[in-house]
Amino acid sequence: MALEFGLIEERVNGLIDEFKPIVEEAKKDKKKALILLFQNILHITSELIELVEDVKKEAKGEDKKKLVTDGVTYIYKRVNPDLPFLFEPLETYVENLILEKLVPGFIDFLVDKFNKKGIFTK
Repeated sequence: MALEFGLIEERVNGLIDEFKPIVEEAKKDKKKALILLFQNILHITSELIELVEDVKKEAKGEDKKKLVTDGVTYIYKRVNPDLPFLFEPLETYVENLILEKLVPGFIDFLVDKFNKKGIFTK
């Protein structure tokens, strides 16, 4: 996966550091594990949307979406939230669901919300 983080690399590393304790907490509390992961992935997605918008204003929407998706995937895989109570292939299924379905949906939802609030202008 080719990432073109450039100017946002420092923030991406910060998001990785923020995500690690969430994963450790999720491993300890099975009841809240997926909720904690989804909440934090939504937070990471939101942060990356704002960063990409600041750094890549002139890029096309689909290019920005791909950069954010690649960024979330990169962070997720770097932290590698291996949850021992999810057996393979369920864990792989949940990971794919998050990265391939939920994150793009989160991006569309958040960008629409930001646009409606006037945070981003097209």
